[in-house]
Amino acid sequence: MNRVSYLRGILPYLNVKRNMMNLTMNKFIMLLSGIGITYTYKIFIDELLGTPQFSTITVILIFYSSLVALSAISQMVNCKNEVLIITKYSNNMRSRLLSKIYNNNIQEKDNKEILFDYVKSTEGFISQSIDIIMLVLSLIVYFFLLMFHNWILTILILMFIPFSIMISAYLARRVRSLDRDYKKIFADYERDTSDILGNIKHVKSNNAEVFMQTKFKKNWDILNKLYVKQFFYWCLDISLFEIKEKIISRIMLFCVGGLLIIYGKMDVATLVVILSFNDKIIEGIVQLNELYLKGEIEKIALDRILVVLNRDEPIQSIDLENSELSILVDNLSYSYESKQVLEKINLEMGKYGIYSIVGESGSGKTTLVNLLLKILELKQGNIRIGNKDINKIPIHSLYKHIGVVTQDAVLFDMSIKENILISNPEADDELVLECCKRADLFNFVNELTNGWDTEIGERGVLLSGGQRQKIALARLFLKKPLIYVLDEATSNIDLEAEIIIRQSLNLLRETNLIIIISHRLTLVKDSDSIFVLKDGNILNRGSHAELSATSEEYIRVIAGKDLEVRQGGYYEYV
Repeated sequence: MNRVSYLRGILPYLNVKRNMMNLTMNKFIMLLSGIGITYTYKIFIDELLGTPQFSTITVILIFYSSLVALSAISQMVNCKNEVLIITKYSNNMRSRLLSKIYNNNIQEKDNKEILFDYVKSTEGFISQSIDIIMLVLSLIVYFFLLMFHNWILTILILMFIPFSIMISAYLARRVRSLDRDYKKIFADYERDTSDILGNIKHVKSNNAEVFMQTKFKKNWDILNKLYVKQFFYWCLDISLFEIKEKIISRIMLFCVGGLLIIYGKMDVATLVVILSFNDKIIEGIVQLNELYLKGEIEKIALDRILVVLNRDEPIQSIDLENSELSILVDNLSYSYESKQVLEKINLEMGKYGIYSIVGESGSGKTTLVNLLLKILELKQGNIRIGNKDINKIPIHSLYKHIGVVTQDAVLFDMSIKENILISNPEADDELVLECCKRADLFNFVNELTNGWDTEIGERGVLLSGGQRQKIALARLFLKKPLIYVLDEATSNIDLEAEIIIRQSLNLLRETNLIIIISHRLTLVKDSDSIFVLKDGNILNRGSHAELSATSEEYIRVIAGKDLEVRQGGYYEYV
C-alpha cells in the first residue's frame, strides 16, 4: 500500500483533522516566508551594489526581520500541532486497538508490541505525511522560480535527481526488509527476557543461568547485526546524496553561474537566489529521503495495526441479560493444527449446580473451557449459553456474567485490596471481608504488617502460589457472576483451605452454575455431574458415587494409583 492508503486506513479512527489543517496552513506560511526571505537577499545585494540608501536598507532589514519572526511563530505553532497530533494519535489509536483486541478476543502473541511499540513507532506518520506534501509542493515552487531566473542552471540541478531517487528506492527496500526481521526477532527477544526475569527463581533452581545467558547473548548478537546493517544503509543513502548534491552539483553551479555573470547573462544577486533555492531543494530532497526511509519502516508496523483495526466487530444484537444461563455443547470438535484435541463433544449443564470436568493432562479439559470462554475460536460444532449461540454473544456480555480463576491466578502490581476490588470497585469493606473469608484469605491478610494495603509485586511475585489463588478466588466471589469457572483454581492450596472453598461453592449451587476443572477430589466429589475426558472424548459421566463404582479412568485420574478411593480411604474423608 502507498502512504495515502495507510492514511485512509487510520484517519477514520482518529480526531486530528483540525490539527492537520492548522499544521498544513502554518507550513504553507513558512514556505511563503522562506521564499520572501530569499528574495530579500536579492533586494539587499542589488541595493548594496547600486547606490545604497540608509532608509531603503532600513526598510529591507525591517521587512526581513518581520518575515523571520513570522516564520519562527509559524514554526512554534507547528510544534504545538505536531505534539497534539502525536498525542491524539497515540491515545486514540491505543484505545481503538485495545477495544478491538478485547471485543474480538484477539489472542495474538504480539498484542503488547502492537499497543505500545508499533503505535509508538508510527505516531509521527500523519505529521510526516503533511511534511511530504509540503516538501513536494515547495520543490515544485522552487523549480518554477529557478526556471524563471535561469533555465540552464535549473537543468543542471535537475540532472542528478533521478539518480538519487533510484538509489533511495533500492536502499529503502533493503532497510524495510531488515526492519521487518528486526521487529520480529526483537519481539521474541523481549518476550524471552520477560520470561527469564519473571521466573528467575525457577531459572536458578534448574541451574539454567548459563543456558539462558547464552540464549540472551545469541539473540542480542543477531539484533545488533541487523541494526548495524540497517543503520549502514540509512547512512549510505544520506552520504551519497551529500556527495552528489553538495560537491558535484554545487561546483557545477558555481562554475556555470560564474561564467554567466562574466558574460553578462546574469547578475550576482540572481546567482545568490539560485544558490539559496538550490540549498532549499537539496535540504528538501534530503528530508524526503529520510521521510521515505522512515515511512518504509513505519509501514511494517502500520500493516500489523491495520490488521487489528480492520477486524470485523462481533455481532452485538444478543445480550445475556436476564437469561437462564444453562450451557449446551453440541458435536464440538477442535484441533491445534493437525492434532485433534476434542472430538464430537456433547454435554449439557443446567442453569444451577456444580459440574466438574476431569481427565489427565492433555485430555482437552482446558481447551473445552477456553472454547466456552471464547478464548479460542469455535470452528466446528455448537455451544449455546442461555440458549443463545456463543458466536453471536459479544465478549463484554459473556464476561459480565462469567467469572474465571485459573491455575495461574493472574494478579496485578498493586495492593491485595485493589486486586480484589477490580471485579467490583463499588463494593464496601464488609462485602470484601465476607468474600475473603469464603476464600480463606482473611487470617493470612491480618497477619501482614500492612494488611489489605500490602503491595504484592508484579504478577503477585511476593506471594506464594496458594496465596495468589486465594486472592483470585476472593475477587471471583466479589464479582458475583452467574457462572463460576474454576480451572485448577485450588491446585496450590492446602487441604483445609480447599474444604472451606468447597463449602463456599456449595452455598452457591442453588443460584449459580459452577464449572470445576480439577484433579483433586476435594472440589469434585460434591458435583451434580462429572464429565470424564480422555483423548478428547467424554468417556464417562455421572456423580462421584456412580463414577467411583463404574469408571476406572475416573479412579485413575482422581486417585492416581491409590485405589483406596473404593475402600473409604483419604478421599472419602475429604
